[in-house]
Amino acid sequence: MPIQKVHARQSFDSCGNPTIQVEVTTEEGVFRARVPDSGENKECDLHDGGYMGSGVSKAVDSVRSKIAPALIGKNPTDQQLIDKIMLELDGTEDKTNLGADAILGVSLACCRAGAAEKGVPLAEHLNDIAGKPLMNADDVRCRERC
Repeated sequence: MPIQKVHARQSFDSCGNPTIQVEVTTEEGVFRARVPDSGENKECDLHDGGYMGSGVSKAVDSVRSKIAPALIGKNPTDQQLIDKIMLELDGTEDKTNLGADAILGVSLACCRAGAAEKGVPLAEHLNDIAGKPLMNADDVRCRERC
């Protein structure tokens, strides 16, 4: 089922710092992601003058006005296409046009939506995307006993 809506808002992390929260809506439901503080790479995030220069309204606007229209109707299980669209929209190596925080938030929310669309846990969906076999604790214990 295609992406029906992409929405972003300013939220606050556990330390009270502004961060971006993204919601992706499909027929399966609403899937959210909040972007953590990027630490040293903060210059790649889009910040405004609010909250002593840490506000993320520019990143929120980037999602609402540029990213969302480009992703409506796309299949959330095609993570590679979703990320490619956003990187092409941005057009910079360091993601400063749309903001690394905006791109990451949308990518994470779409990834969660993709897992739900496939009816699998997020970890399994991520393993499918990465092309790596899924290993869990039971697999490791089994091999140790053999």
